[in-house]
Amino acid sequence: MAARRYDLWDDRYAIRRGMPWSLSVRCRQPDADRTPVDLTGAAIRFEVHDVRVESARSFPASTVPETGWAEIVIGAADTATLPGEARYRIVFTDSLGVESVLLYGRLAVLEATL
Repeated sequence: MAARRYDLWDDRYAIRRGMPWSLSVRCRQPDADRTPVDLTGAAIRFEVHDVRVESARSFPASTVPETGWAEIVIGAADTATLPGEARYRIVFTDSLGVESVLLYGRLAVLEATL
């Protein structure tokens, strides 16, 4: 799987500090049929990188192995402490422990509005 850049920058994907956030992704083969990847024995994590300093936080995803779906959930307490200038990576680890980046890009982390 080749890494693709996709910025989570607009309102649909922005993280609001102090609010729970989730993102569902489906892993598919790059073939013409876009067959779902069997995630049995695999792991997916969402990394948030602070662009101002060399630090990252990692959040594991829950998966439905036979369908290729993964859901990333970050609780309100964790979103409250995320950096304002951030980038993200979604990392896939196969059953042999080999890691590859699926998606990466800019991540909007905004102040919550009432």
